[in-house]
Amino acid sequence: MLKEEKEYLIESYHRHIRELITELGTTTFAASLDKQKEEISQKLSVLYNKLTLTNLMGNRTLLAITGLQGTGKTTILKTLYDLPASLLPVNSSRGERLPVFITEKDVQVIETYVYRAKSNENGLSVGRESISIEKFNEISLYPLLNKDLWLECIVPNRYLFDENKSIVLLPGFEKDNEDISQMLLEHILYLSTSSVMVLRKDTYARESTQIMMRKVKEVYRNVKPIIALSFGNINPEQNDKFKLEILQEFEIEPAESNRVVVTGQGPDYPQTWKQELMASIDTYCYRNSTTDNLQTQLILNLTKQIDDVMLDLRKMMEQEMKSRQLNNQLSGDRYDVLLQFEVQYKKYLSDLEEAISSELSRRVKPSTDELRNYLAANASWTKELKTKFFGQRPEELYALENKIHAIWNNPNNKQVSILNKGEEKPETYLEPNLEILKVVSNYVAQEGKQVIKAFDDKKEINDSGQELSPLELMMQEISATEIRSPQLLESTPIDRIDAYFTNNDTLPTSLKHDDYKTMAVMGAMLIRESFIAQDIHENGHATLDEKLLDKASAEFDLASNMNQLAVVAPKLLKSIPLILGVDGIIDGELDLVNHAVSALSSVGISITAPQLLAIMGAGFAAAYAAKAIQESMRKANERQLQLAQAGERVFNELPLIQAKAFTNSLRRIYERMADQLLSRHLELSGQHDKVGEVEQINYTIRKISLLSNKIKREKYEQTVFI
Repeated sequence: MLKEEKEYLIESYHRHIRELITELGTTTFAASLDKQKEEISQKLSVLYNKLTLTNLMGNRTLLAITGLQGTGKTTILKTLYDLPASLLPVNSSRGERLPVFITEKDVQVIETYVYRAKSNENGLSVGRESISIEKFNEISLYPLLNKDLWLECIVPNRYLFDENKSIVLLPGFEKDNEDISQMLLEHILYLSTSSVMVLRKDTYARESTQIMMRKVKEVYRNVKPIIALSFGNINPEQNDKFKLEILQEFEIEPAESNRVVVTGQGPDYPQTWKQELMASIDTYCYRNSTTDNLQTQLILNLTKQIDDVMLDLRKMMEQEMKSRQLNNQLSGDRYDVLLQFEVQYKKYLSDLEEAISSELSRRVKPSTDELRNYLAANASWTKELKTKFFGQRPEELYALENKIHAIWNNPNNKQVSILNKGEEKPETYLEPNLEILKVVSNYVAQEGKQVIKAFDDKKEINDSGQELSPLELMMQEISATEIRSPQLLESTPIDRIDAYFTNNDTLPTSLKHDDYKTMAVMGAMLIRESFIAQDIHENGHATLDEKLLDKASAEFDLASNMNQLAVVAPKLLKSIPLILGVDGIIDGELDLVNHAVSALSSVGISITAPQLLAIMGAGFAAAYAAKAIQESMRKANERQLQLAQAGERVFNELPLIQAKAFTNSLRRIYERMADQLLSRHLELSGQHDKVGEVEQINYTIRKISLLSNKIKREKYEQTVFI
């Protein structure tokens, strides 16, 4: 599973579960179901918190510090960083109950934060709050259930020199899996590259310690965790004996005996253990293929937990429907409306993804050849550049990332130029984002033929006999729409869509097969225009990349296949704010992006960039290409691989990564349109008051279940088709 696809699945789960929690909270159920509803909401909140953590930490490298209560985990970490006595003071009873992330940055003083779940008018969210050290200590011991999630301590650079890496001090393992301290413990184990397991040498033979060791060994069975034996200053003459027993227990080869480090406190105990522990971490805790498999396993574990909750929720919904004297037969017409639209947009997405990937695949071979030539001329690049877990990345990595990105953008290092008639065109390549725009523009024009045809039949000629300009024709169409009768309003797909989603006194209309196809074109047009304007300023407004359009026009005319469609673009996009459920602001400002700004503004509608990005996500293909290259170089570095191999591998993956990034943003638009389609259908059919709440919950359950099925299907295919 590609990393971009993993991110999309986790983000989708996160978004839909947040919707579900809100829907459950605002729906009144039969009194007999109140307790069941509360239990399900509680389980969903735990899942939401796990998904939030996965979203925020998915691109970071974590090292987990694990162990039972009282084994000395906190003491070891405080000693390594010389943390003040006032921070996480030694507690003789129960220790920290929340995960504590230790992150290094270029700071002079220690900063302390808590990550908290919040609920406001925009729904659920998790935010970071700066707190005092005293409050930090208090929350670590007495957190609020489902509110305080984890803590982070920012410390001056010492070992990591990379703010994308953290050492995570986990709460102690406990038998009570329902305790707040255990909520995210196992989840973080799967997110971590490896673990330092702290064992108290005089208690490691206890049953509770054995259970913990089996859990860590199960998670990291193909990774080499470090074992830190604490309290080595007590009866030090026994240290060698205990270390030998641990080596045998974990079946550690003699050559790797440095994976077990005996630690201890006090002025008489040698402090060389600190250097030994750090050296062991740097040797064994680098990334490998198992690290990526752990995150895949994490997604599968989440899928199972989500499936279990969805099963309970379905049973509860069946009871609620019975209490409302409803049955599943009532869902038929509503799902028919949704399915017609889903069939259209899913086929559209599949075809578009294949077309984009195919177009970008042309540049894989020349990019690979260019990289090999470059590496041959710079022999030093083929050496292993490795920092493992600690230390800054070599500067060569940053330079190589930039080179790979430059090669991918222009494999043959040739300038795109305008050719004279009859000249043979050399093999040149547009920048990838322009290739995508070209594919999407052609695809939108092709699929939009029927939309164009509806307006071709009504082309107007002015009194002088000359055809009206696109702008004049556009304004005439807008004016004509305002005075048409309800019967004429249904003459084209755009008119029917507009009437369907507009809250006015016009008689409700039903949508036809062609209308669903038109909605798919509308969503694609919107995402296409948004893709051009990728620069979001601090004020939240998107700006058009004029340079990008200049380059495009030199090679192909963005409007060549869109000329007729551009005439009806204002009409085509006019219903978008209504369909997406975004209020139109009639302020005359050009707040959307590129052509969609002008189109929507011309009919008095404006959408701000934050409103749009909240729906479609920031999944721009160019941004994902940069992330993929950076991630590949980081993994190669930490896995001690040849960087040349990493560069060639990323070229093979980039076509699909960029295609999925684009189509996933479009999928979010379509999902939002489907949400609004269901809501409007219930409203127009007079069923909203009776079944609207229940049906919305059932629909969200369905979306979550489809995500689960997709993940399980991909896992099955990977297992069977090797």
